[in-house]
Amino acid sequence: FGLLAGRDRLESDMTRVGLNYHPSAPMASMPNAARPVYNWSGFYIGLNGGYGSGDHTNVIYFEEQTVDISGATIGAQAGYNHQFGNVVVGLEADLSYLDLNGSGNINLCGGPCPFETEVSINKLGTLRARLGYDVNGIMPYLSGGIAYGADKVNAPIISLDDTFESGAFGYVWGGGVAARLNRNWSAFVEAFRVHLEDNAFDSQATATFTRAGLNFHAQ
Repeated sequence: FGLLAGRDRLESDMTRVGLNYHPSAPMASMPNAARPVYNWSGFYIGLNGGYGSGDHTNVIYFEEQTVDISGATIGAQAGYNHQFGNVVVGLEADLSYLDLNGSGNINLCGGPCPFETEVSINKLGTLRARLGYDVNGIMPYLSGGIAYGADKVNAPIISLDDTFESGAFGYVWGGGVAARLNRNWSAFVEAFRVHLEDNAFDSQATATFTRAGLNFHAQ
């Protein structure tokens, strides 16, 4: 009887420690750190740099030639965005200085007497509408509009300075991705294709540009 009573007292004083697994019970979610929310609406201004390549076709003394052109670009841009929910629409103007050059040979005498010619586009300006979609401060976008370029052909055939220079007009289209770095700064990379035509000496140029840059947002 004494042993039974002792056992009863031991059993009544027991405590247990253990783990249970509940496969259907959801885990409590950890509180997420607040992400900054940026709005793309407003004016901005910035700088860009990149590279372009394409071809230039012109007619010199009734002879047509096509020359490959390529080179670096550097420029500035300014624009305005307005955001509707996640959709961002805007207008941007830019002006770039180009080192887009190429050279070729043209034969005007029907025999072994080729003349070397040089072509270049040293300025490019565009005015583009933009349509983007914001995802947590990252905005892919499409753009398109009009373009202007300073077209130059140097063909020293009659004299050492037979240079033809004129303005060329055309269109531009492309796209890119912009990302907010903080409230006032964003970075972007983009690619676009430009087609220019110059009726002064019947030339046209088509080039693809890739560039990156920074923008300051007035907010």
